[in-house]
Amino acid sequence: MTRFDAIFQSTDRCDVKFTPVEAVVAIAGIATDVDTILSGVQEAKPIVASFFEGLLKGISGTLTDFDPEVCGQKVSAAHSASTCGGVYNAAHQALSDELKPYTYGISKMAMMVDYDLPEGGEEFLKELRTSLGLSDEEAEAAWQGLKQQALQA
Repeated sequence: MTRFDAIFQSTDRCDVKFTPVEAVVAIAGIATDVDTILSGVQEAKPIVASFFEGLLKGISGTLTDFDPEVCGQKVSAAHSASTCGGVYNAAHQALSDELKPYTYGISKMAMMVDYDLPEGGEEFLKELRTSLGLSDEEAEAAWQGLKQQALQA
């Protein structure tokens, strides 16, 4: 049993049907929640879909149907109505294989908004990587690519 089994080994369900891009934001929201808990911060850092809008457009080409406000509301509603495990299961189901590396990278970026991973953050990211079926190399390449893209924005 691992520290994050309640997320990655959960059988909980969430009734929200995510698009693949919303699924990326939902999992990044879980990463933000974990970061907040591990950091011992009293107030959660809000996951703002608009923060990731540029990165999401970069990974998905043209997102003519992507509305960060609607996405943020849908993801927030899912997080309010279900457990992290339920939201993760619904989001994971909606992800395409193509978006899994980016999901890892954006989740790591969400956890590092304050430039540091909290103690236990690497463990969470390792379990996320494993759950997404990514190799260390794929995860690192996605992370480095998103860091570079963010620096250019």
